[in-house]
Amino acid sequence: MSNEYIVQQGDTLNSIARQHGTSVTELQRRNPIIRNPDQIQQGWKITLPNTARAANDSSLPTARPTSTSTSTTTLPPPRHAGDCSTTQTQASSPCTAELVDVVHVTGDPWFYVLTDEQAQALKREVSRVQSLMDELKTALADAEERVGCQKDEAPEAVCSCARCIKDEWSLKAQEEGLLNIDPPSAQPESELTTEEDIQGQLATLRQAREWYAGYSPVLSADAGNVLENNWETLRTQKLAELDAEIVQLRSRLASEPGSSGTLANGVTPDQKYGRKGTRSVSSERGTQRRSGITVVEISLFSQPDRRYYVAARFHEQVNWKTRVSTRVMQGKPFSRQLATQLLESIQKEVNDARRANPLGSLGAKLASWSSDEDNLLNALHKETSWTSNSDDAAPYAISSEAHALRFAASASAGVNSWDPAAGNIEIGAKGSAAFSLGEGAVTLNTFFPSQGGRSMRLAYRNANGDTVLHPFGVFRLHGKLEMSCFVGAQAQASAGAKAQYKPSDEGPGGATALLGSPRIETGRGGYIGVKGDAFAGAQAGGAISGAMQWIEPSKVGRGPIVSGQSNSGSSWTSLAEIKAELSGALGIGAGYDFGLSIRSDRLAFNCNGRLVFGPGASGGFASVVDLENIYKVVKLFCDALAEVDYRYLLCVQKDAFWYLAQGLYQVASAPREAMISAFELGQEEVGRWWERREATKAEATNLANYLLHHRALLINGKKISLKGLPPETLGPMVFVLSESFVESWNEDQESALVLLLSGIDSWRQMFKVLEHCSPKGSRVNAMHSMDRINSILDGAQQRQFNRFIEGLAVHRDRSRSTMLAWQPVDPRRKRSVLIAASRTNHFSGLA
Repeated sequence: MSNEYIVQQGDTLNSIARQHGTSVTELQRRNPIIRNPDQIQQGWKITLPNTARAANDSSLPTARPTSTSTSTTTLPPPRHAGDCSTTQTQASSPCTAELVDVVHVTGDPWFYVLTDEQAQALKREVSRVQSLMDELKTALADAEERVGCQKDEAPEAVCSCARCIKDEWSLKAQEEGLLNIDPPSAQPESELTTEEDIQGQLATLRQAREWYAGYSPVLSADAGNVLENNWETLRTQKLAELDAEIVQLRSRLASEPGSSGTLANGVTPDQKYGRKGTRSVSSERGTQRRSGITVVEISLFSQPDRRYYVAARFHEQVNWKTRVSTRVMQGKPFSRQLATQLLESIQKEVNDARRANPLGSLGAKLASWSSDEDNLLNALHKETSWTSNSDDAAPYAISSEAHALRFAASASAGVNSWDPAAGNIEIGAKGSAAFSLGEGAVTLNTFFPSQGGRSMRLAYRNANGDTVLHPFGVFRLHGKLEMSCFVGAQAQASAGAKAQYKPSDEGPGGATALLGSPRIETGRGGYIGVKGDAFAGAQAGGAISGAMQWIEPSKVGRGPIVSGQSNSGSSWTSLAEIKAELSGALGIGAGYDFGLSIRSDRLAFNCNGRLVFGPGASGGFASVVDLENIYKVVKLFCDALAEVDYRYLLCVQKDAFWYLAQGLYQVASAPREAMISAFELGQEEVGRWWERREATKAEATNLANYLLHHRALLINGKKISLKGLPPETLGPMVFVLSESFVESWNEDQESALVLLLSGIDSWRQMFKVLEHCSPKGSRVNAMHSMDRINSILDGAQQRQFNRFIEGLAVHRDRSRSTMLAWQPVDPRRKRSVLIAASRTNHFSGLA
């Protein structure tokens, strides 16, 4: 008796075997559809052994017999009855269906010989899948770039960008069995509003008002401390100005709706991505691995113009029993005669009683090609003619990841040839890609997210302690994206035609990234890559390399017009080279658009994937800054501090901040005969130097000479403005110069001190410099620092300094005209002032 059982939801092969009194091994033997005993699908028909018994447990589904017999005993069937899978002569009646076509599944060790009915069913499946691929090609041809997706602002909006087209197509492809989609749950980012920014400005104004109201400069003289006589008028004027600004901001705040003017958008990066979902890797060639794209690549001898694709579930359910080992190609040299020889070998291997004569007509189709490379027969020869050396790499990429990548590349690029040389694809930005699909590789050189870049936002903490995002120039990545079918393992083979997998240096895999909305990810091997995050089980997309480029705010939209972008090509500055061996996952890059940190004892530039790849991307990556680019990154850091009026930059790690502040001081204070390259030393060595350093008279002399000679700070021969230095650098400079001047009466040191202070153009910058006016930049009372400066000024200088203080803008004002803090004079003319200052508790002298 022969029975069949229809697999029900929740069934396992083990439970079916127990239910029907048989073994898992016997069920696998009788059902070639079962390739993995742990993977069966609802709806499959399972052939049961004749001796199988019905289940006694009524709670389990019962077998559905397709034939019955009243006899309780049966004879065993003839050996090989109904089985066409063997290529040897069978004792029973042969299969009589005519064999008309040959198909090869990439990676399988067999050529499958099909009957007309099987061939027609296969071609219908090929046509079905091809129509879906053509549909995507047509839709993407006129798609807009993904960075302009309207759904980022309004999720319900109708959008025709490539991202939305792919998402819509993917849903349809999933229903057709070509994809597995598992969209990550979106976690909305908390919005930062202009209201928070205004509240921060109000808090700053209140702090400034309190400071000016409480400040009372005094003039030190031989007769004692005398209250400076022109400050009261200046203070009254300043307080009136501040009050007017406070009223204006309050009125703006009252007119603002609850949460208008959003400065941030997007979705919080899913940091858990990459840890969910696993996939098993089988050493059996041609086994479909869970990569999100569930297709199988095939070659049809009757249509040898390209590779074709069928759904994996179709391949699992067909029963192509007549097959010939691909070893028939081994030892045959590649030539135009190979097609005839191959078909003759297949006909010979097929049972003589089979009607295989029609196969001979396929030889002419196989032998027609335009080049040695661009033809199916050569690809088959590369794929199946293994060498005897097990260390040699397989000459053709055969893994299921390679199936998926070639399918995705062809679907995305819309190339009609199975082995295209180039095509247009979209991963974050559209570009022309070079394809080497025989080896399973795609290379895209372009700008990410676009040639015009994307606006960057600084994250800082305002006076109320709230986080605010502030626009700060434009970023882009001018780079190369490499995708391949390898994901940490490379297909290898021996003469036995059994593929093996061993670790290799290959990192990227690119199938799902081509079809999905990619996002930035850093792999365990250290490379920066992209992933198609909508696909279940996808492990990698591609590796990125290139240069991060930036346009500072003052140059955005300026310069000669360049076709296709709003910014001049000459305005872009390269900040850091992105290299695989230097990348790594850093939270700072994931949380903010950009950041600075210490990595491998050096300054590292961090970038948010969303900034580079636009909406849909996430994650972060970093690259150590080369010494030749250190000036550009230091300038960006100084400009960023000034832009947010020296607030706390959330995107700069503490170690990196102090490395920059201390390194800048080290350059300016080094003896002239021992000039050093900026940041030539690593972070740890600079930190040790700062700890050992003692403020000395020699250091004050070196500092004054350097500042007056260069009137800037030089990094690799390029100037950083003194007024752009961080307060943690300026504060110790002011301390050393003022401390030494009281004792030495060196007029160069007073001139250098005036030069430093005159560059300050905002109240907060002055306050922060005074707050760090100490030997090592540690925080001190700002009013005490102000008193030490006032104590070295004579009457005229004090009045000039009062006007300078009163003229400081509460919010940074770049249009403010330069004003000297005071006019230096011959120290002997204010001898009594300096003697009195030295007797105060403000100065303790230098070593």
